[in-house]
Amino acid sequence: MSQASPSAVLALVAAAGVASAQPFVASSTNPNLDRWMYPFNSTPGAEVRAPVFAALSQSGFDDRDSQMLVRFDTASQIPSGQPLSNYRVSRVRVQVTVSNTTDFVFYDPSADPLSASFQTSDPDYVADADAGTPIEIYGVGFRNGRTIDTFLENTSFGCFGFPVEGCRSVFAADFDSNGALFDISRHVRQKVPTTAWAIGTTSSLTAGQQIPVGTTFDLELDVTRLGIQQYVRQALSSGKLMLSLTSLHPASGGPGGGTSSDYPSFYTKEAPGGVPATILITGRTFTGADFNGDTVVDFFDYLDFVAEFAAASLESDFNDDGVIDFFDYLDFVAAFAG
Repeated sequence: MSQASPSAVLALVAAAGVASAQPFVASSTNPNLDRWMYPFNSTPGAEVRAPVFAALSQSGFDDRDSQMLVRFDTASQIPSGQPLSNYRVSRVRVQVTVSNTTDFVFYDPSADPLSASFQTSDPDYVADADAGTPIEIYGVGFRNGRTIDTFLENTSFGCFGFPVEGCRSVFAADFDSNGALFDISRHVRQKVPTTAWAIGTTSSLTAGQQIPVGTTFDLELDVTRLGIQQYVRQALSSGKLMLSLTSLHPASGGPGGGTSSDYPSFYTKEAPGGVPATILITGRTFTGADFNGDTVVDFFDYLDFVAEFAAASLESDFNDDGVIDFFDYLDFVAAFAG
């Protein structure tokens, strides 16, 4: 490609209309893996439902005791193996459907303070201001030598016998102050705040209503958070995205106790007639200044970038520093003219 001076590019901008970009859209109505991640699950990967509940401050058990793992393989719809900077993710939406009748589970579309999950005798305890407990989703981390490629639906939980605290091979994870993933399974007793990557919402209920069987929740990942954006880019590059659905609904009667009406459960792909988790991912891939991904670097790429930059879109974070500023413009122009 011949180099273009900034003045020549601006002349083209003045003379031409904006070309629309070519985003990718990947979707799946069936996860490649869904798994009830619970230490006393005797049939891993074969359950028709996956409960999510907590064993708050119970010694020997994780606070987020029962989690649900979902994995979607994306390589057939989104090119894998590319550098992370080639991906721009604009949306990740996961949907899950409640599989049980919940007598004591109420719709809460907002984040609860960590202190609301402390023991009432704790001097730091503060009661939740609204009814219910949110359904949340996070990324995952691995231990015990497991990876996203080696942890399968029927792989062992991670440890045997009691206690089962802090030893699951795959765990719900958030980012610490250094940007590293850490296990949030015991964060209540450790008093470490987390920020859910998405909170389940539904248009069929108002806050505080009891959640009926068949309710579908939307979980829209906050891809404007730099860590989440990078996590999803890494997943698309590898071709596999794994997430953990979790909640702090306490299981009454102690760890694993109570009845299924005390906490929500969700259909797995093994459920006859059930509605398994689904996913929708949108964004674009490009190389260097090929901003619209059509394999040709031309003034349409410049026009598309300028439009996104003017809108302060995450897609115009050309240097991947999590900030939309003039350095992104300068870096794009340098790549365009190079």
